[in-house]
Amino acid sequence: MNVNKDLLRLGILAFFLAGILAISWLGGYLTGRTIYISPFSDDIPAEKMTVSGMLENPPLDQNVEAQGTVSRVMQDYVSKKGYQYQQFYISDGSKDLKVFCSKYKGSVDIQKGDNVSVIGKFQKYSNTYEIYTECNNVEVL
Repeated sequence: MNVNKDLLRLGILAFFLAGILAISWLGGYLTGRTIYISPFSDDIPAEKMTVSGMLENPPLDQNVEAQGTVSRVMQDYVSKKGYQYQQFYISDGSKDLKVFCSKYKGSVDIQKGDNVSVIGKFQKYSNTYEIYTECNNVEVL
C-alpha cells in the first residue's frame, strides 16, 4: 500500500514540474514573439497635457501628447539585448520630463532648445516619470 502512495506522490510531483516547465517555456515564447510589437497604436487617442500637468497629476500608463522645449539631451542608451534608445528632457518652462524613445524604427535629430511634440505612454521607471515612445513619435516643430 505504501508503494501506491509513493507512486501517487511521485506522479503528482512530476505533473507539477511539467506544468512549471510548460508555463516557463510559454512565457519565454510569448516574450520573444511580442518584443517588436509597438505599445502605441494610431487608433488610441493621446491626451494633450503640459509637462507640469503630467508631473502634478501623473496619468500613469496612459497615452499622452506633450509639447515642450528640449532642455537636455543625454547619451543614447543600449540595453543588454542591444536595443538602442534616445533619451532627452523636455520642459514647459516650469518643469522637465524625460523622454525615452526606441530607435527601432529610426531616430530623431534633436538638439537642446528645439521645440518638440511627443506622443507616447506616460510611465514611472526607476522612480522617474517619463514618456516612453518610439522615436518616430517625436516631431521637431
